[in-house]
Amino acid sequence: MARFTPPVAEPTTAQNLAGIAAALISAATLTINDGLSKLASESLPTSQIIVLRGVVAVLIILAVAPLLGEAGLSNLRWMRKPSVSFRVFSEVGATILYLTALFHLPIASATMIQQTLPLAVTAGAALFLGAKVGWRQWVAIAIGFLGVAIILRPGPDGFNMWLFVALASIGFMTLRDLATRVMPPNVSTLAVTLLTMMATSLLGLVLAMGESWIVPTPRDLIIIAGAAAFLIFGFFFLIAALRDADVGIVAPFRYSSVLWAVAIGYVIWGDIPDGPTILGAVIVIGAGLYTVHRQRLAAKRKKAEDPAS
Repeated sequence: MARFTPPVAEPTTAQNLAGIAAALISAATLTINDGLSKLASESLPTSQIIVLRGVVAVLIILAVAPLLGEAGLSNLRWMRKPSVSFRVFSEVGATILYLTALFHLPIASATMIQQTLPLAVTAGAALFLGAKVGWRQWVAIAIGFLGVAIILRPGPDGFNMWLFVALASIGFMTLRDLATRVMPPNVSTLAVTLLTMMATSLLGLVLAMGESWIVPTPRDLIIIAGAAAFLIFGFFFLIAALRDADVGIVAPFRYSSVLWAVAIGYVIWGDIPDGPTILGAVIVIGAGLYTVHRQRLAAKRKKAEDPAS
């Protein structure tokens, strides 16, 4: 497999500020999408939600693309880019696993598991992209996954496999984020989002062969349409946040999704995370923030040693 080379140009202040804004919007919209999807799961099977949400999302993208000057989205030439096809594959895997787990877990618990993503991306960048990761960062990664172990502890009802399904989805999300960082700059963000939704919908159809479909009510359709809209915004801004900005600056703001998840879980289902879950999440987030801090220090040292880099 060809080795991808991440972009080397240092992001400008404007790009970093735009990345922070995109990360905040992405965290909010993706979490709201999760909440609406989970709400739909109370009356519809998983595969049907995936298909219907995906189809609505594709229709919305095709409708707004001309308004954004991207009328040529029907040309899927972008799929020939290895980084794009790999990102789409990773996103599909992440979507299936995460939604399956989300429909069986409190939204706050599933979202807290997601906070291991920056740690996993740091480790993945070292293993697959040749990024330099110091021993302090590896210790922070290990501590972060200790926090995950606290979240994953068996509850009073015994072993909860859905927490591990949520954790497995992080592996695909890690591959997705790494692929996003190495996509060519001329690849259309909206085109990648469109490809992702089409691929996810097709896989949903395959999974639906083993389930009985239910005629959705008007309420179900409204919820799914809302989930699709928020999902599109979330994907679009997530890609925008990762492509041009400094990941070390942007990453901490993605943790805002925890606040949204706790609020949505409490308002809709009355869920309140217990003490160990909150403790585990604090450890994970703290380890992630420390890892980001070390990355920033390393980048500053490298620039000081070689201003031309």
